[in-house]
Amino acid sequence: MKKSIISNISFNFIIKVITYVFSFMTVMYVARVLHPDAFGRVSFASSYSGYFVMLANLGMPIYAMRTCAEKAGNREELSRTVNELWNINILLSVISAVFFLLTILIVPKLRGNSLLLMIYGSAIFFEMIGCTWLYRGLEKFRFLAVSAFVCKSISLILIILFVRSDAHMALYAFLSVLTGYGSNIICFLMLQRYVDLSFHIRINREHFKPLLTFFLMSCAVYVYSSLDLTMLGFMRTDYETGLYQLAAKGRSALTVLGGLVWSSTLPLASKLWREGYREHFAALARKCIVAVCGIQLAVTVICFAAAKEIILLAGDREYIGAVNSFRILLLSLVPVGASNILGGQVLIPSGNERRLLHAELLGAAFNFVANFILIPRFSIAGAAFTTTVSEIIVWIVCAYYVKKDLGIDLGFVLIGKTMGKLSRELTICRARILNQAKRDSLPYYCPCCDTYLKDFIDGGYKQHPETYNPERYEGMDQNV
Repeated sequence: MKKSIISNISFNFIIKVITYVFSFMTVMYVARVLHPDAFGRVSFASSYSGYFVMLANLGMPIYAMRTCAEKAGNREELSRTVNELWNINILLSVISAVFFLLTILIVPKLRGNSLLLMIYGSAIFFEMIGCTWLYRGLEKFRFLAVSAFVCKSISLILIILFVRSDAHMALYAFLSVLTGYGSNIICFLMLQRYVDLSFHIRINREHFKPLLTFFLMSCAVYVYSSLDLTMLGFMRTDYETGLYQLAAKGRSALTVLGGLVWSSTLPLASKLWREGYREHFAALARKCIVAVCGIQLAVTVICFAAAKEIILLAGDREYIGAVNSFRILLLSLVPVGASNILGGQVLIPSGNERRLLHAELLGAAFNFVANFILIPRFSIAGAAFTTTVSEIIVWIVCAYYVKKDLGIDLGFVLIGKTMGKLSRELTICRARILNQAKRDSLPYYCPCCDTYLKDFIDGGYKQHPETYNPERYEGMDQNV
């Protein structure tokens, strides 16, 4: 079991690293070539079309991954389920594409950006044929990592070779879609290896209820993670949208850990819950949330201090106005990591996805209202603040439901205990480093562990009379 978790996380980590490394390299190049105004137009088109890609999926990635994981041992059952889900995916993709085209024809702001929107909208088709949720449910992370690497490598090379100025925005948009969804073509060609595809239309209505729940969850997440960019595109200038997109891209790359951990452990967590291993289920969640939050906290501190240098590295002097927004967004790293584990690794496998939906709807509602109020007044800083607070709301609500419904404490108490333990370990580590560096120059010495020390910690005998005899220690030097 441990080997499976490590393998899944490793390959999922490779997929995420490939995605974000290539994305970061692409942004570094394109931000300099396109400049903030053109970069803002492209970002707005990508963000807007993303709503219709999400509509076409209807929560398919998470629900289908969990369902395929449950059917993995029976090819016949798995094939039937995949065909049912795929038929639903095709139907929804057609409906989504029609609505997408209608909005472009009706809304003047969109008609002026129609070419970019059409290119990014083609992602609806690529997402439909990929069925990547099947490969994740079957834990084929090695295959996904290799196919992602191949497509993203080709795309990055083509972008560097052919995208040279603002006039190449459309070409960059096309290559961006290839970067994000090109591997779906490979996934489609390999489907027959794992399932028996049938092209007969079969719509199983039993899938719609859970799919709708997961769709609303995905919708809520996408709203409070990208609504700020979309509203900036409508309410502010392309220049400001370009600045914010760079800051948001940087923050998005740094949230990778929580997502890769929960998506890698979801099949195992579902199995543990289904087979009744509640203690193992809770222990796995505790270890993951402590590790994720600890690493995200360290990343937050480091990147907050180096925010200016990171923005200059990702863009150039034209994007220096994004530094403050980037710092505000960094404050959401720990809440994002924690809510990813609470939702994806605890609430979803235990069948409490509706609780996660409630949390995400609250976050989305706050995001919309706060953006509407703050963006006109504070521009990108207001959008960054709104996103950060939305993530904190989702974290708190998820922790509340996990404690209330499952009796598992994965909130502030757990993190507080962990931070206390970490502080003690760091104190011991610091003492050992000082001992090695200064030794005889330190004033105190412990013969038990042969360590020279700066001072001794108060034994606390006055606070714990039941453990010590206070009269015995009265008047005694505590530096012993």
